[in-house]
Amino acid sequence: TGELAEHYDVYYRVHAQSYGWLGWAKNGEAAGTSGYGKRLEAIQIVLVSKGKAAPDNIGGVTSVDQKPYHDQDQEEATAEKPVQPVAPNPQPVEHTHTWVPVTKKETTEYLVVDDVIITDDATTFTYLNQYGTNVAEYSYMLKLAKAGMTEYEEPNYVSGCICNGCNAFFKTSKEVWEHKAVSPNPACDIYGYRTGTELDPDNPYTHHTVEVKSETVEIVTGYKCSCGATKQ
Repeated sequence: TGELAEHYDVYYRVHAQSYGWLGWAKNGEAAGTSGYGKRLEAIQIVLVSKGKAAPDNIGGVTSVDQKPYHDQDQEEATAEKPVQPVAPNPQPVEHTHTWVPVTKKETTEYLVVDDVIITDDATTFTYLNQYGTNVAEYSYMLKLAKAGMTEYEEPNYVSGCICNGCNAFFKTSKEVWEHKAVSPNPACDIYGYRTGTELDPDNPYTHHTVEVKSETVEIVTGYKCSCGATKQ
């Protein structure tokens, strides 16, 4: 201190347990250890002219550690942390779709009349029911066949002439005049005839058989891949 401090530097070093001789400290700098629980086993103190380098070998003793002071908190704080290995970023695996067809079964019912398949929905049928002659569309006839109808009679209508005297039906006007000539009813000769439509007297009905048949087909509705992707 005082005037001497202007001319000299005070160098000192310590021998610490487990470390040995540490490096030189000077002029009030910390020396030794802190936080490690190591004892101070020896100390050297040297005066050196102001500004000169620290002593090297004093009494045959060389510092085994150039640091003069080891502070546990400071050294742990500044210690290099072990580098954690970084897992490689996996590269996406290119996926090739494997398309598998998605199917469903569809059943189609159709009408068979006299062993002829009828598939035209616009087809109409004339048949004789309990109320007389009836005209039915395809869908209704299919419904009747599904309900158990296996046959029906189709009325055969023809155009002809009707006697105004007795309402007898004839296919031709010639037949009417022949009728008028032989009819005992005077009205047949007086009132003439008119045209009309009646059942064919020679073939009034045509017999038909009817049944329902069905066909089940498997249709493709789209495609699906094992990855979950779909397409039409």
